[in-house]
Amino acid sequence: MEINNLLKLRKDPRIKKAKIHINPEPYWQGILSVALSIAILGFAFGFYLFNKINGDFGILGEGDSTSVQTIRKDRLEEVLKYFAERKIKSNEVINNPSPIVDPSL
Repeated sequence: MEINNLLKLRKDPRIKKAKIHINPEPYWQGILSVALSIAILGFAFGFYLFNKINGDFGILGEGDSTSVQTIRKDRLEEVLKYFAERKIKSNEVINNPSPIVDPSL
């Protein structure tokens, strides 16, 4: 009979669990204010970067327009030269197809 009592898992009514509860009332306002401040700072930083990048493009157009024209013309000629070379290479490939390897040999 005592063996059965030892094998049974019974709760002892004298032992009580400690009830630990965290009161969320003071913390939720802090978490909400931190999240809101991070969002506002992120918006301000994004707006700052947008204005900075937008201002950089304005500076290029305001300077000496002849130097900008010369740089663009040089770059355009370089790109056209590259595409002309590619056209020649493409025509060579089209006109001289690769030899077909016969797998039976």
